[in-house]
Amino acid sequence: MSNLSDNLKQMAINNGLCQDHIKSWRNYSDEELIEYYVTNPCWCIERNFPSNKFIIDNFIQSDLNKHGIFINDKLTDKDIKNNTLIISDCVGEIGVNAYRVVRAYVSGNSHIKFKIIENAILIVDCYNLLVYPLY
Repeated sequence: MSNLSDNLKQMAINNGLCQDHIKSWRNYSDEELIEYYVTNPCWCIERNFPSNKFIIDNFIQSDLNKHGIFINDKLTDKDIKNNTLIISDCVGEIGVNAYRVVRAYVSGNSHIKFKIIENAILIVDCYNLLVYPLY
């Protein structure tokens, strides 16, 4: 395993990773670790795992953004192509400008305005923040 994969596995075990995921953990590349995070956002966000600082220090921001992960970013009318978004400590606007279903996981001190077209569906899960609907 890479050092990063090894470190994350041990950190995840310390955070209560279940036996099924411990047994299935393998030699993940950086790209695969990002994909793993995107496929398990609730578990990770609920435990603040890994921390935003850890993610920023160990992954390339453009790789994160490509997979729909935005941390400490200023988003200016960003058109989203991903079906899953993870947003933490960001400000700005996000647009869903095509017919698709998008699920966004928003946490931290984020201030996000979502703009969606008529046939788009947006599901937002909020963690550790206040939500103010705009009418």
